[in-house]
Amino acid sequence: MFNKMPDDVPSGSTKGVREERREAEAGALQKFIDPILLCRNVMDKSGYITAINSSAFLSDLTGWTEIDCGTGDKYHHAQGNYFPLPLMTSGGAYHYKLVEGIPMECTPEEIAEQEAANHTEPVPSQEERIKALEGQNEMLVQCILEMSEIVYV
Repeated sequence: MFNKMPDDVPSGSTKGVREERREAEAGALQKFIDPILLCRNVMDKSGYITAINSSAFLSDLTGWTEIDCGTGDKYHHAQGNYFPLPLMTSGGAYHYKLVEGIPMECTPEEIAEQEAANHTEPVPSQEERIKALEGQNEMLVQCILEMSEIVYV
């Protein structure tokens, strides 16, 4: 069993260490209890929220913009808990933007516009695709005919 230390320990003894430790733990706990939620707008003037994190995990706040403050996992572990949807769609568009300092969900039209802008290669027309497939089909038929001549000759 541990011996309980008396409260009247002289100055400079274990009591000072205990108080320092208690203060340090309280500071660490306060950082967890009251983190500030931040977001980074990387894209120029677009306002899209490209990253989100809690101040509890950031040592340098340069380039980050505060968007909300609170307690609990929603704020402390913001990457997967703050917004109901992921930051990006499977098509590479951002789900959220910052409008006058308030995070807002992008409209389906904005998401479609972003995804369309992400596609740098032009999508071939149906006629172009049919011509390409017919060419491939003709080549495959010729290959099969050549192989059949070798096998059956």
